[in-house]
Amino acid sequence: MNLLFLTDELNYADGVSTQLFYLLSGLKKKKNLKISLICSGGDAGEKFLAAGIDVLTDENLNHRSRSIKGFLSALRSVAGHCKANSVNIIHSHNHYAANIASTSLKIRLSGNIRTVQTVHGIIPETGKLDHLSASAYISVNDHVYKYLKDKIRDEKKINLIYNGIDTGENKDKKYNSRLKFISAGRLDKGKRVEIFIKAVSMLPDSIREKADFMIAGDGEKYAALKKLDEDLNTGIEFTGQINDLRKFFKDCDVYVMTSGSEGLPMTILEAAAEKVMVISAAFDGIENIIKDNSEGLIFPVDNADELSEKIRFTIENPETVITLTGNFYRSAAVKFDSDLMAGKYYELYKKLLIQ
Repeated sequence: MNLLFLTDELNYADGVSTQLFYLLSGLKKKKNLKISLICSGGDAGEKFLAAGIDVLTDENLNHRSRSIKGFLSALRSVAGHCKANSVNIIHSHNHYAANIASTSLKIRLSGNIRTVQTVHGIIPETGKLDHLSASAYISVNDHVYKYLKDKIRDEKKINLIYNGIDTGENKDKKYNSRLKFISAGRLDKGKRVEIFIKAVSMLPDSIREKADFMIAGDGEKYAALKKLDEDLNTGIEFTGQINDLRKFFKDCDVYVMTSGSEGLPMTILEAAAEKVMVISAAFDGIENIIKDNSEGLIFPVDNADELSEKIRFTIENPETVITLTGNFYRSAAVKFDSDLMAGKYYELYKKLLIQ
């Protein structure tokens, strides 16, 4: 079996790239399987190469700079690779790449090639290209699955496969006497990191001084968030981009996710794997990932007051961190195991090839 994966950029601070890394690392364990990946660039390509994953670069797969000329060039590139390597399945990880794959199949390639599209989240349906363009689809969470059911007539084409992570052996976690709270990810509008800053600013000084607060990441909102932090005098540390967030998590105690819309965030799974407590906004599907008050704490989207209360409760009850992280670690080790994820993808590929 010969698989070609298509995606945009491979970046350290990108959940799709992280999911792809765990998926391809798991698939590499399978016999009689050849894997290649074409991306548009990014800063994490070396990570994939170091893991023995064949990475090719074609800047025309970048959907942000897409053009008719670039689309046609990408068609030639993908079709040429498929013909030269006898590719059986093209697996895309965004709708632009999925359109390139499906169009290549229509005008340049054999109909024996199957196309798969993983839908990592629900995005506004803008632009001229179809947002769903494959012979089979993978949803990463239950609410994405429901979205696909409303869009695709043949439910047999839809597969629910949770993202996965290697949790490793059950390890002892040393928590800090002064709890370290971290918000991490791309600093853009959708991540709503300003909610974290506002929530910290609402804490009484007597509570705030008992913990440390960090924001890890970079992006278009960095300067605005830094100014907001200074205006509210919260004293949050901005670390900049962290390439290996999972390693950084080892010295953190609580991860705060403020995003209002997600699929199945890899940062939450990385937190689970390193026994970091999760406080998350109640985006659609969070209930299928983490149990409120048992495996983590959930607050309403955009509600800084409620988040502040959750942070305060955690600081005043540090034993909660140990209990909740232990529960979530055990749950994630079963439900979100990377080998389980890779196995389900592999079975889907085999099924598609005999249809």
